[in-house]
Amino acid sequence: MVERALSLGFGAIWLNAQTCQMWDAEDPMMPTLAVIDECDSLGADHQHLAFNLFIESASSLAAQASGQLDERGSGPLFILAAGAMPAVDLPVRDDLRTRLGWGLTFALAPLDEAGLRAALQHEAARRGIALGEGVVSYLLTRYNRDLGFLMGLLDRLDRFALAEHREVTVPLLKQMLALETA
Repeated sequence: MVERALSLGFGAIWLNAQTCQMWDAEDPMMPTLAVIDECDSLGADHQHLAFNLFIESASSLAAQASGQLDERGSGPLFILAAGAMPAVDLPVRDDLRTRLGWGLTFALAPLDEAGLRAALQHEAARRGIALGEGVVSYLLTRYNRDLGFLMGLLDRLDRFALAEHREVTVPLLKQMLALETA
């Protein structure tokens, strides 16, 4: 999310149990995205920083809603937080726990095999690729089941198939991989 925010010209703050890093936007009126990662592992100092981010966010959003510049003279501050458990169960100070539970909460789980297959087929269909079940099975039995890795492999396969003017098949996949390792 930090990379995406920076690519959009936003400022970014990344706070986790070990560090806090900040990148300013070129235009100070652009939004800033604060990512609070590993909420379940934050020490006392980082909990204090996280709480202050919520105070800054509320202030910047209230100023924007009223059409005024906030006292920082900058754009809004949005917060995205992640942890290994729901906000209500986090081992953090009470005032931070309640703020972490303010917004939308999603429980994310790794995709099972059917979910990976569906995700690959959906992305292939979005790209206009006829991805046969044999290709999907080949990918899932021989490669890391990390969705990011598989999507990257699908992207490379799509470009290779276009360059070769061929349909996506297991032999084409093998040819591409052989060329990449050569």
